[in-house]
Amino acid sequence: MAQTTSQPPTLRHPIADALAARAPWQPAPLTRLLTGISRAVRSVSAAIDGIERTWHDIAVQSLDETGAIPHRPEATRAEVPPVGRPPIWIVLGDSTAQGIGASTLDHSWVSRIETALDAAGRRHVVINLSRSGADSTHVIEEQLPLLDHLPYAPSLVTICAGANDLMRNPYPSRLARRLGRMAAAAPSGSVISTLPAPQFSPTGIHVNRVLRRAAAEHGHLIAELGPHLVSPWKGLSVDRFHPNDTGYGAWVRAFAGPLGIDADLVPPRGTFTSVERAPARRETTASD
Repeated sequence: MAQTTSQPPTLRHPIADALAARAPWQPAPLTRLLTGISRAVRSVSAAIDGIERTWHDIAVQSLDETGAIPHRPEATRAEVPPVGRPPIWIVLGDSTAQGIGASTLDHSWVSRIETALDAAGRRHVVINLSRSGADSTHVIEEQLPLLDHLPYAPSLVTICAGANDLMRNPYPSRLARRLGRMAAAAPSGSVISTLPAPQFSPTGIHVNRVLRRAAAEHGHLIAELGPHLVSPWKGLSVDRFHPNDTGYGAWVRAFAGPLGIDADLVPPRGTFTSVERAPARRETTASD
């Protein structure tokens, strides 16, 4: 009788594989044009792939901490973290969730909020599934399905999306429907940011109003960006599009409230991507 040998468990994970399989970031036509003529835009764009790879490295470390690696396809997902395993924070969305435009990844709002949570005794492992250029459809179709592969339910889900929808399809009714579908697809209790649109923008006012209603309907919390946005000449990075370190303060304050954090206690620079936590740290080349 022939002896069969069992296959060793894979050291990979479906989430890690999906992140590794993502194609390199491709700029939109206008960004491609600006990259060719503006050194400032070029400097920020050149950092995008490296920042995304750093978040991927951090995601793999986080999956390892949760016990998800090696992957066990037959395992049943738990609703709460098993004893000894850390709670999971899932980050969804676009370039603002990646921290593009910040001088370093530790000046991103995710790193600063994570550091504040850690200081308050509420440490989470972070799995950042966002990517630059993502819109609500990408969140629904490519980011949210990855949550099915977690070993246990995330304790925190944050979503920053809608700005790219606004640029590509600015019709308020269509944009509102897309963001409504995103809210319906997100796990109950997610924290969703409003659009970073000026408070006098009719489109922003309408869409954010619809988003608030959808969030309430599906049991989500809202991170209100509008009251915390600073003037463009103070809050934008050198590409004049993404937030800089000062600009990301609006995201810090918007998310601090729903997360029960005193925004004044959030450090101006996080320690999440320190050498001890993430050896593969890369920094952006944009300055504030």
